[in-house]
Amino acid sequence: MPRFTKKELIEGVECVSSKKIANNTIEYHRENGERVIRHFFTDILTFKPNGDVVIDCGGYRSFTTKERLNRYLENANIFQERNVWYLGSWSTPKQDRIVYFDGIIIDKNGKVKNPLPQNSIDNQEKAKKNFDKLVKAYLDKVRGMEKLPRPSGGDCWYCAMHTKEGESWGDISGDTEHIKKHLRTKCIQGSLIFNALLHKGYRYPDVIFQMSRYNPDSKKDSHSMVCEALRKYFRDKLFTPTGAKHIPAKKSKTTVCAVSIQG
Repeated sequence: MPRFTKKELIEGVECVSSKKIANNTIEYHRENGERVIRHFFTDILTFKPNGDVVIDCGGYRSFTTKERLNRYLENANIFQERNVWYLGSWSTPKQDRIVYFDGIIIDKNGKVKNPLPQNSIDNQEKAKKNFDKLVKAYLDKVRGMEKLPRPSGGDCWYCAMHTKEGESWGDISGDTEHIKKHLRTKCIQGSLIFNALLHKGYRYPDVIFQMSRYNPDSKKDSHSMVCEALRKYFRDKLFTPTGAKHIPAKKSKTTVCAVSIQG
């Protein structure tokens, strides 16, 4: 994960004061009295002078984003169950849980001022089931492959092209439509697998590609690692609950180049 300086994180932001409070996270104050927590290039928490708090992670539902929200929220907590974020805690009865969405507003007493209507929650649960079904079908196809496909020049350019810092062309453009199409059509490409492994935290994805070409045990292990990485990748990139909005990643000024793995 790249680390940005305070100067980079605050670029283009009008404020009266600012300070870095954690990795890739700053706190700044606006002239109108608002205090803002900014993670990467998204204002995830805005504390209003009247005590209201606006939560907006910009569609980026990562573990670190949730940790930052819970670290700096004073009268609320966000937890996750089956990839859905809620306000409350594990002990909160299901009927009393409030589904999180970007732009949710909490008053100084911790009460949500703009909860989603019930039909939106029902639609979200239906969307989650459909999403899980698509992912299962995709991973079943991966598990049944004799060998994992390698990244190649014939892959989707949004997956295959990367900056020198390792960001895919799709990430720097904010485009996810190509990933949706791959999932719907069960199009398995080496570059997509490569990106998923990087996203999962594997520093040397080429080793996993090599494992799939050896003995049956190595093949089983490599396919298992790839499936777990793809599951996380699809979830983090595509599953945006009702009410969430996607903010494209900050565009990189670096040269775009193709990923190439020999062998």
